[in-house]
Amino acid sequence: MTLQEYTASAFVGPSFNIYQYNQQLYKIVHFPRPRQFLGASESVDRSRKDNDKKLDPAISRARKTITELALCNPWDWFGTFTLDKEKYDRYDLEKFHKDFAQWIRDQRKKTGHAIRYVLVPELHKDGAWHLHGLLYDVPDLLSFDYLRAELHRAVPDKLVGKDFFCWMGFDAKFGFCSLGRIHDPIGVSFYISKYVSKSMEASGVEVGKHLYYCSRGLYRSVLHSQLFEPSSELAAFCTQKYEFCSTGFVDCPDPDKWLDALEFIDGLKYNGSSCLLSDAPYLEAVPEL
Repeated sequence: MTLQEYTASAFVGPSFNIYQYNQQLYKIVHFPRPRQFLGASESVDRSRKDNDKKLDPAISRARKTITELALCNPWDWFGTFTLDKEKYDRYDLEKFHKDFAQWIRDQRKKTGHAIRYVLVPELHKDGAWHLHGLLYDVPDLLSFDYLRAELHRAVPDKLVGKDFFCWMGFDAKFGFCSLGRIHDPIGVSFYISKYVSKSMEASGVEVGKHLYYCSRGLYRSVLHSQLFEPSSELAAFCTQKYEFCSTGFVDCPDPDKWLDALEFIDGLKYNGSSCLLSDAPYLEAVPEL
């Protein structure tokens, strides 16, 4: 068969894709109806045209990617960041990101900390930007309790006595920030993506821009295995229903033993795996000013 004949021929996709996110966290994607592919070029071109016309697909992809980055990487802090109008243009998000990325590179060299981040911008009512994000290995932190008691800084009451911290370097360079320790990594991973919303469409944001920022070199999920036949065991874990598929996250102990989809199903049956709901509430959001 020639390459042209191969790309024009139809083939049926899997019923299940299983993705590994970390040492024991997996995502199951169930396609209840067989999917036929007639070659890549037509579907890719059509997808590009659709994305040029509307932002909704970009929002969906951004939420998926943010959740993936959040679940696949270790994080220490959940933070809220506000740009000080006396120090920075709160309306120029592109300039902030460019300067912030360079500042992070400089901070890594200066402090020796392997700072990592995922940041999601959000609009204030006046059109100014603030950001929420996940961070790892952040230097130069002081508690707001210390800032009030020892440095006599004006600190909002809601940040005192609740284990919130200020990233002093960011505070000096860009503006106010508050960081809270992450105690529920899975909960905060689902929570952070919810800041990407349709309100961004009203802001005039272009497709593929401004939806999130992240460090280079972050871990991503990998395809663990596929199943081309029905499985009630796998389908039972896919609690999130969409138009063409359903998905679910699974906490699966002893993952090194499950080398393919059938062995993975055995692991679900006999090793106490639990389904993780992506709409679970996360109650540790850092207060904003």
